[in-house]
Amino acid sequence: MDPLLARQLRKYLPSVDPQAEQWQGFLKAVENAYVDLRQDRSFIEHTLETTSKELTEANEKLRHESENKLASLSRYYQQTLELQQGMILCVRRTAQGFEHTLCRGQLLQRLGLTPAEMEGQLIEKIAPPEHAATINAAYARAWTGEEFSGAFTTSGGIELFVLMRPRRENGEVCEIIASCVEITALKEAER
Repeated sequence: MDPLLARQLRKYLPSVDPQAEQWQGFLKAVENAYVDLRQDRSFIEHTLETTSKELTEANEKLRHESENKLASLSRYYQQTLELQQGMILCVRRTAQGFEHTLCRGQLLQRLGLTPAEMEGQLIEKIAPPEHAATINAAYARAWTGEEFSGAFTTSGGIELFVLMRPRRENGEVCEIIASCVEITALKEAER
């Protein structure tokens, strides 16, 4: 007799004699039900274990593929930003002022700067005070939500056209994205 069934009989029906002929058919049917239940439970546990393993492997494969795709896209966009002829700037407002969070493009090199010198810095640390004041005024104007464009001349005499657009999250300006192109040759041709 199944040990669990024997325990339950002793606990709940102590007066029943499991050897008595009148109980044999009933107890055999109950014991068969216990065996079927154990087999079903074993099958379900095995199925769950197998399915869980398959899902874990599929999830790991998807995670790996996603990470590879993301890394590939990141490299692509990084190269695109660095190889463009102009310059892209991203600026966020901090307690200290407007901080450059991204600065990439060929124009940056022409200005004699590197991304490391620009990113994480306020314009006051990079440009002369008169230029920093003009640029900060443009950043402040764009931070109000207004698209802003204008021509600037660097302290080195390079003329730029800059377009600043606010980027919003939940309706609030969270960043300024500025696109800069050199127009020195055009201005010289105009003159």
